[in-house]
Amino acid sequence: MNRIFNFAQWATVDPVSGWQFTAGDFTGDARTDVMGYHPSNGTLWVGENASTAFTFQKWATVSPVADWQFVAGFFEGGPKADVCGYHPSNGSLWVGQNSGTGFTFNRWATVAPVDGWQFVAGNFRGSGRTDVVGYHPSNGTLWVGRNTGNSFTFKRWATVDPVDGWQFVAGDFTGNGRTDVVGYHPSNGTLWVGENTGMEFTFREWATVSPVDRWQFASGYFTRRAKADVVGYHPSNGTLWVGENGDTQFTFEQWGSVTPVDNWQFVTGMLDADLWADVAGYHPSNGSLWVGKSVVRPIEGYCWPLSGAAGENISFKISGDGPSMASFYRETSISGAIDSVHMSDLTFVAAPQAVPSQPWRDGCGWSETFCLTVPDSWPSGMYSAKCIDASSTQCDITFMVKPSPALPSGIAVLANVNTWLAYNGWGGQSKYSGLARTSFLRPIQGASVGSSHLSRGELWVLGWLESEGHRPDVFTDIDFHNDGCDASQYPLLVMTTHPEYWSTTMYDNLMTYLDAGGCLAYLGGNGIFEYGTYDEDQTVMVFRNGVEGEARQFALFRVTATRPERSILGVATERCSVMGTGYRVRKADHALFAGIRIADPITGVERAIRNGDLFGDAGLNTGWGNGKASAWEVDTSEGPFATGIPECARDGGSLPSVPASTLPAGLVVLARADADAGGLGADMIYYDHSGGGFVFSVGSITFGGSLVVDSVIQQLMRNVLIKAGI
Repeated sequence: MNRIFNFAQWATVDPVSGWQFTAGDFTGDARTDVMGYHPSNGTLWVGENASTAFTFQKWATVSPVADWQFVAGFFEGGPKADVCGYHPSNGSLWVGQNSGTGFTFNRWATVAPVDGWQFVAGNFRGSGRTDVVGYHPSNGTLWVGRNTGNSFTFKRWATVDPVDGWQFVAGDFTGNGRTDVVGYHPSNGTLWVGENTGMEFTFREWATVSPVDRWQFASGYFTRRAKADVVGYHPSNGTLWVGENGDTQFTFEQWGSVTPVDNWQFVTGMLDADLWADVAGYHPSNGSLWVGKSVVRPIEGYCWPLSGAAGENISFKISGDGPSMASFYRETSISGAIDSVHMSDLTFVAAPQAVPSQPWRDGCGWSETFCLTVPDSWPSGMYSAKCIDASSTQCDITFMVKPSPALPSGIAVLANVNTWLAYNGWGGQSKYSGLARTSFLRPIQGASVGSSHLSRGELWVLGWLESEGHRPDVFTDIDFHNDGCDASQYPLLVMTTHPEYWSTTMYDNLMTYLDAGGCLAYLGGNGIFEYGTYDEDQTVMVFRNGVEGEARQFALFRVTATRPERSILGVATERCSVMGTGYRVRKADHALFAGIRIADPITGVERAIRNGDLFGDAGLNTGWGNGKASAWEVDTSEGPFATGIPECARDGGSLPSVPASTLPAGLVVLARADADAGGLGADMIYYDHSGGGFVFSVGSITFGGSLVVDSVIQQLMRNVLIKAGI
C-alpha cells in the first residue's frame, strides 16, 4: 500500500511567526478546525475548516498576553470543543467555554509548583467531559485533573524515570475508549505507552526511534480506527513517520516529507470528516498552514447478528475498496497460539462506506456486503471472518455459531459480547469515555480473537474443554438475555474471563436456570458488575442509567437492592489492576479437590494436596501483569470492597449506599489467592444451590490462562464437570 500524506496549503497567518496551534472541532461539524494563539497580543484565532481552507476569526484575548500553553477538549461536555489554558506565572488553568463564536474563560484549577508543567487532554476518567494530565519535570510525576464540571481535581497517576525531558501525547492506544498517554524521551529515543487502568498509568516500552532526539510527536487514527497510532516529525530532514499501533508496539514507516525541513509545528485531526486522521503543519518562515491528508483506507467491517445457528443468516457489512476475500475460521486455543481451523472462503467486492459523525453512539449504518448462511456442518463455537483486500490489509470479524436445538452438548458457554462492546473504542469513544448509549453496529476491536483481555481469554476455556473431549455450545449475552438456558439440556453453564456487563433480565434468567437445577461454573472475574439495557432491536446497549457521563457507581448491580452479584455468584468484585498471585488451598478435603496430587514443595515427593498448598502460580494472560491465576480484576466473598464499592468503580462525586447482601447458605471458600501490596486476591468458592445444582466461582479474569497450563486447576475443573454430571 502506498502510505503517504498529500499536502496542500490551506491558510497563511499574520504575523507569520510565533504562533502556537492546537486542533479541535470548534464549530461542531465533525471536521477538525485549528486554533492559533499569538503571544504578542494574547489573541486566540479559530481557523474554521472549510474543506480546502482554514478561515480565521478572532475568538478571545487572554491576559497576560504571553507564555500560555493551550489544549483543546470538550471540557464543558458540549458538542463543540473548548480550550484550556495554563499560565506558568501563577499555575492557573482556565477553561475557555465555546459559545460558537468565542471563548469565555473561567479559572478551574491552580497547580503547584506553578511553572514548568506540560499538559495534554483526554477522557481519562470517563465522565463524558475532557480531563487533563499534567507532567512536571522536577520529579517526573503525572497528575490527572478530573473534570468535575467546573474544576479540575488532581491526583497523581504515575512517576517516570528519568524525571525530566519527556514529551507526552494523549490518545486511545489500547482501544477501549479510555485515553492513554505516550511518553517520548530524547535521551534514548524510546516511546512508552502509559495504559490507563482507570486509576493509574502503567508504562511499557513500545518503540525506539532513530535519531533519538529532536522528535515532535502527535497521535491519531492513521492505520485503523480502533487504536490510535503516533506520527513523528524530525527536523533534520523534514520527514514524517507514522508509528502503526501493533497492540504492543509501534512500527514506523515514512509517510511524507516537508520543505523546508526544520521548524515545523504539527497537529493532527480528522480534517476531511471521514474519521481518518490527517496532519496540519505550520511554518513560521512565511506563516503558511498545510494540510497533509492521509490516503490510507484499510478494510473494516462488522456483522449482525453476532450469532447464528445452522441455516440462519449473518449479515457482514464491510467498508473497503475493490476485490477482497473473507476466510472463515473456527477458533480455539490451549497455548499461547490460536488454533484456527479453516472452514471456507468467500470472495466479494468491497466499496467505501461513509462513517457518521457519532458511530459509537448511533452505529455505522453500513449496507450489507455479503451474507453468510451458517452451514449445517459447522459445530458450535467462536468463529472469525478474516477479510483481506488487494493491498493485504485485514480486519477480523468475530461471531458465534450456536448449536442445533436438537443436539445440545450439555455444556453452555457464554461469550461476553456486552463487555466487548463496553470496551470498544472504535472511532474514538466507548462506554469508558463516558458514553451512555453504545452501538454494536461498528467494528469491535475487543471481539478480535487476538485481544487477550476479552475474547482471547475466552478461547482458553473453550479450547481446554474441547481438549478434554467435550463439545461446548457457545451463546452470546444477547442469546442468554432472550432465551435463558434450559437446565434439562445444559446441566452446566459456564461464564468465562470477564462477564462484567449484564442486563437485569440476564440476572433473572440465571436465577431461573439455577432454580431449575442447573450448575454454574463462573471462571472469570468482575462478573455481573454493572448493568445495562438493550434497545428495542438490541443493536445498542445503554449504560450509566442512560445518563451521559454519569458516574458508574450508580449503575452497579450491588447498588440495586434486589440483584447483588454476591448473592448469586458467592463473590463480588474486590479490586482492579491486580498484578497477580496464585491460590492457596483452604478446604483440601472438599470433593472438588479429590484425587489431586502435587509434588511437595520441600521434599519433591508426590502427595495429596493439602491446605496451604499453592496452585495457579503461572499462566498465559501476560499482556499485562504476570499471568498468575488471580489477576487483573478479582472477586472476594466478603472483602471490604466486595461489600462496598471498589476504587476502580468510583468515577467521582458521592458514593451511593450499598444495601446489605447475604452470602448463599453453605458457601465454602475452597481456596484464596495470596494478597499483595495492593490488597486481597481472589476467592474460589463453592455452594450447593437450593435448586439442586451448585455454583463454583473462581473470581479472576486470568483464570482461563492458568487453566491450560496448571495441572491442579485442570483436575479441579474435571471434578467440577463430573459433579455437574458431564
